[in-house]
Amino acid sequence: MIADMNGDPTPLRWDNVDSRLIGDDMDVGYDFDGPLRIDGVANYVRGTRRDIDDNLYRIAPPNVTVGLTFEASIWSVTVEGRAVVKQSKVSATDSEATTGGYALLSLYGDWQVKDNVTLSAGVENVFDEVYQDHLSGYNRNGFGGIPVGERIPSSGRGLFSRLSVVK
Repeated sequence: MIADMNGDPTPLRWDNVDSRLIGDDMDVGYDFDGPLRIDGVANYVRGTRRDIDDNLYRIAPPNVTVGLTFEASIWSVTVEGRAVVKQSKVSATDSEATTGGYALLSLYGDWQVKDNVTLSAGVENVFDEVYQDHLSGYNRNGFGGIPVGERIPSSGRGLFSRLSVVK
């Protein structure tokens, strides 16, 4: 009723359906002799409905993240790449839109200022790529620069810093 008052002719209804999920998550890493370490994560999931011939709604596309870290005695720096495949296996029942693939580069660093004090900083999405995360929502209000019904875009480049003190 509320969705209809807001002008949404196809509101989501929270209900279980007979479905099937298959997938795999993989974490790998290797510590080279010396200061280099490589770490990676890969994810794949496929969701289908078993009651009708359709895909499940909001299933993350296959993706992989790989980071290369240089570790010195009191500091480290990491270069991280993330690649996400186009998601075209979408729910027709829920009028789900496909999303394109994308690749991001991020940089992170840590510096142990003294015992129990660490300063961390980073830049996520270094090149400020514009993309749509398949799991982000759709714009449901008429205000702002994003048309109603369009997927909410990525947040763009992000900077952060953190000071950690452990007692």
